[in-house]
Amino acid sequence: MHERSLRPLVIGFSLLVLLQATGCAHPPEKELVALFQSERDTLEELRQMFEQDRELSCVTRRFYETMANPFEPKYRPGKYLDQARWDVYRKLFRVIGLEGGMCRSPSSPDSRILFAVSNRGFVFAGSYRGIAYSETSPGTVATSLDNRDHDGTIYVALEAHWFLYHADSQ
Repeated sequence: MHERSLRPLVIGFSLLVLLQATGCAHPPEKELVALFQSERDTLEELRQMFEQDRELSCVTRRFYETMANPFEPKYRPGKYLDQARWDVYRKLFRVIGLEGGMCRSPSSPDSRILFAVSNRGFVFAGSYRGIAYSETSPGTVATSLDNRDHDGTIYVALEAHWFLYHADSQ
């Protein structure tokens, strides 16, 4: 390739890196607490729906994944999630403002559900912030998401079974 044809690619990639490094911060902890307090009933409704849909590992506005094939997104309604049910999830995601939908780990022994309010970065080097539901202690429980002292996933307790979380993927 000629230098001239590479220039748009270099500029585009540079802009992506710049956008990632600036102005794309996660919402502060106090905003997540306010969201939880104002949308607690909607979060509980979503949690109950997801508990009923045990064969799903992830539901977002654009795709869903199943426990049987957690890394094979499905972009059309099917036997695991029909159009009407998906539309209810999408409507509730819009009400709350969930960017990343909700997921559970196929390997998690408890009923941990992550409601992804904010996603930043790339799959291989990104971070996520949101609200979690867990029947057991979910892991590292800290006093604040905003003053993290290590990478990885941390939780801040809200009330019984409900937590804020911040996760770094690497």
